[in-house]
Amino acid sequence: MSAETTELLGLPYIVPNQAQKHVTHNEVIRTLDALVRFAVKSRDLAAPPADPALGRRHIVADGVTGAWTGKDGQVAAWKHAIVIDPATARVAFPAGTPCREPLTASRTYCVRTDGDDANDGLVNDAGGAFLTIQHALDVIYGTLDLAGFNVTIQLAAATYAAPKGSARP
Repeated sequence: MSAETTELLGLPYIVPNQAQKHVTHNEVIRTLDALVRFAVKSRDLAAPPADPALGRRHIVADGVTGAWTGKDGQVAAWKHAIVIDPATARVAFPAGTPCREPLTASRTYCVRTDGDDANDGLVNDAGGAFLTIQHALDVIYGTLDLAGFNVTIQLAAATYAAPKGSARP
């Protein structure tokens, strides 16, 4: 565990200057909801149910394959498919679960008129920069947990369309 998570369950704390605090808060609420008044629907499934119901929990059977491979004896909670390790009570979100990337340092995104919004925006050339300011804003507000770090949008000299919802003088 770290100074940013609780000692027993590894639940994330809201840290000073953290953007998008509701994301961290909601993650903790979902996890607690899966743990409080704990009961399981089954303990012998060899694969995730075809139609999982929100709030249902299953103990993963031994020797399973597929999506539950390596999760023997763990609890799968069907609220954003979190997995709870019964030995450590550690909560994990499987790959592909939509989560915000927590920054570990400040970051700069580059925007250029010869860029492409399919790029990652991290390199200031045509093959790395974004094309639009709006896409840079969407990436920042839609995919990042700033965790107290700064994000800069570096614009190449040019004329750009105003981002959605921006005020004009």
